[in-house]
Amino acid sequence: MSLENARAIVFDLDGTLFDLTPVVHAARQRVATFLFSNGFFSTRAYARQRINTLERKHGPYYSSSPYYFAFFDIAKAVFKDKPDQVRRFLDKQNTDPEAEPVEALVAEMERVYNAEDVEDIRPYPDALHTLRELRHAGYKLFLVTLGRARRQRNKIECLGIAPYFDRIINEGPPAHAYWFSELMENHDLSPDQLIVVGDRTHDEIRAGNRQGLTTIWLRRGRFSRETPAIGDRPDYEIKYLAQISTLLHLSRIGKNPDRFRIAVIGGGTGLPTVLRGLRPYTRHPTAVVAVTDSGASSGRIRWNLGVQPPGDIRNALTALADPEQISQGLFNVFQHRFPNSEQESGIFKNDHIGNFLVAALTQQLGDFHAAIKTASDMLHVQGTVFPASTDNVDICAKLTNGEHRYTEWMVRKPGKPPIDLAYLVTNDTLLRELNRKNSALDRVIDPETGQVEICVRQGRKVSLEQDQIRAPRGALQAIADADIVVIGPGSLYTSVITNLLVPDIQKALVKRAQGKTIYVCNIVTQPGQTDDFRASDHLKSILKHIPENQRDGVIDHTLVQDLRIFQTPKSKDWHPLLKKYKKDGKILVESDTETLDALGPWTRADFLEEFHPDAIERGTGDFISHDPAKVADAICRIFCGLSVPDYWGLDE
Repeated sequence: MSLENARAIVFDLDGTLFDLTPVVHAARQRVATFLFSNGFFSTRAYARQRINTLERKHGPYYSSSPYYFAFFDIAKAVFKDKPDQVRRFLDKQNTDPEAEPVEALVAEMERVYNAEDVEDIRPYPDALHTLRELRHAGYKLFLVTLGRARRQRNKIECLGIAPYFDRIINEGPPAHAYWFSELMENHDLSPDQLIVVGDRTHDEIRAGNRQGLTTIWLRRGRFSRETPAIGDRPDYEIKYLAQISTLLHLSRIGKNPDRFRIAVIGGGTGLPTVLRGLRPYTRHPTAVVAVTDSGASSGRIRWNLGVQPPGDIRNALTALADPEQISQGLFNVFQHRFPNSEQESGIFKNDHIGNFLVAALTQQLGDFHAAIKTASDMLHVQGTVFPASTDNVDICAKLTNGEHRYTEWMVRKPGKPPIDLAYLVTNDTLLRELNRKNSALDRVIDPETGQVEICVRQGRKVSLEQDQIRAPRGALQAIADADIVVIGPGSLYTSVITNLLVPDIQKALVKRAQGKTIYVCNIVTQPGQTDDFRASDHLKSILKHIPENQRDGVIDHTLVQDLRIFQTPKSKDWHPLLKKYKKDGKILVESDTETLDALGPWTRADFLEEFHPDAIERGTGDFISHDPAKVADAICRIFCGLSVPDYWGLDE
């Protein structure tokens, strides 16, 4: 539904305006202590383990309900083993003698679980910022919370959020639907003028949908892994509260998801990161994807089948696949990577099924772009994916010592002098030189990686003709028409600059007469491409590949990670990985303020992905990533003139 008519927003409290996780953990600990102290379990730790196990079994939906299934299971088991002890306990509590013992014990556990004292809770880092923005923009704000009234009031006071709301409804039954109707009637609102924001699709989102309201699901916290039923699907899905304000500001300037045009230029894992984050803001993004990959699976397919590299294209396609339309089985197969083990995978070690599928379509249809369109239809892609070039091309580089490196794998390989300038040649040109009698180039197989490497024979020199390289017309039109063009993040030369070396794409960027072009800088340096680079070095390298008299205004804004977050207690989980990175020659990219100021507008903020334990086990070629929702929200905020909020909590 459209946000253009919105006049008011109703917020849920628990899990929507603050992180409920510490409160839930504290409540479970109280119940565990209660069970241990009254002799129902031998240790507090075992009681806590039982609660957690049953919570996982029954799911979070019932975790604070009087009919909390986990409590019922515990009470039933305790009464079976210790009936006399349970009855003595209930007698001390002056429980009604006619009450069923199991239900009475459940009620006692519920009472302990829902104690009125509130633990130290804080609003989400961007919550107050968002509420202030919305009030300043003239929206009426309502808070509806249907928990135990006194406890909920204590939470509201602890959070300090009451002054931001025009009305607070802190009641028990009736349900959300009643209060939504009451708000509309009392404040003269029609359904298309009221937005519902909550973290539970089975509760407040469902109620809003049934009344025809616009619904926004904050997919964060305990219910974030839910798969909503058909009637519970929200109109918008977000991860941070600040996105609400962004969406509303965009709608006010006529940029709703059907009319907002965004083109993203890049490759690797950086491009799909941005594409995934843009999903709430635009239904028709354009991806212009790097096509010079010669490493791993894509490299083997290129050398053996003579087609353009499919890997980065596959990443973009899956990032834009419509999860409500595509078969989950097809999606999983398309993304399947064979294990990196010859014993398990044989000659298919580390290969992607999706890469083979795109390559097969290319052979069948005789055209790489047609193959991408067909794969897009299969995956129900929302948006358009273009290769940066219609030609089969390779990136090469001249180094600062005058040497040259040929193909993407050799350009990004660590341990060489810094890159001076990158350029493109067609794969045909490279192959002609390789196959020429007495060629200066040699093709060898790295025995450790199995990777094809193109090397200049010792004592020889070679000069390759740089042919005319073309870009798809659709890609050029998308760049020209876009409200925003996003460049990066990703490997600086082999995922970002490689696209700008296509003359047509470079011209399209230089000639842009509307909107903004935003560069997203990497968080970590990459050995072989950006050793010891600061943020300004990344930007300078991009501009160096554009004619000097055309560089002004090509990049309108640059986004840089705020490294201060790594000095906060909340970042401690990242520290082992940063130590590992340092040994590998990867360091955090510093924002050198004075030099960046001289290069143009830029913003330093937190764009860091959420930590997951798997990050510690990432391979040498993997890097700390951006959070899709943070970086996409910041991009859209820069476009409509809003400040980028503190997603991390540095102000705390």
